[in-house]
Amino acid sequence: MRIGIDFGTTFSLPAGMINGKPETLLPNGEYGIPSVFYYHSETGVQIGQPAVDSAEIDPANAKREIKMDINQHDNGFNADGRNFSRKEIVGYIFKEIARVAQDETSRRALSSQNIDGVVISIPAAFTFREQEFIRNAAENGAGLKVLGFIREPVAAAISYFNAPSGEDQKTILVYDLGGGTCDV
Repeated sequence: MRIGIDFGTTFSLPAGMINGKPETLLPNGEYGIPSVFYYHSETGVQIGQPAVDSAEIDPANAKREIKMDINQHDNGFNADGRNFSRKEIVGYIFKEIARVAQDETSRRALSSQNIDGVVISIPAAFTFREQEFIRNAAENGAGLKVLGFIREPVAAAISYFNAPSGEDQKTILVYDLGGGTCDV
């Protein structure tokens, strides 16, 4: 099974082709997986909504908007006396996205296959260096095979033109107003 991943600043989403149509692979109509990391020595690493919930009580051990910190040259993030690199944190987030996608396909009885490849959407302004950072985090941190990248506004334009009412002869302007980036 191959999936697409929108690695977002505030929320991330997995998607796949279901009966010939693209659909998000989230349980119970959830909006997305919060791109939030939390660590405490008693609970371990938490990602997503559990991390958000823990961060409300203990914000010092939570990291939000890690996507905005990819180019930072610091020593990472210290939570409860343990240091995590940015790449480790992004890897944990990708691992959770893959787990949710796999669980959702199993729940829907769509497939018992493992995820054998992902395409990741990235902001239009991401450089080759940032793409390689994301690739390494996904492959080394989450064990995913990255098949490629697609710029977020390009993915939106493709979705528009592949919709049943999409028209090939129109000129459109695509805005991707994300939680941390805005692409046109």
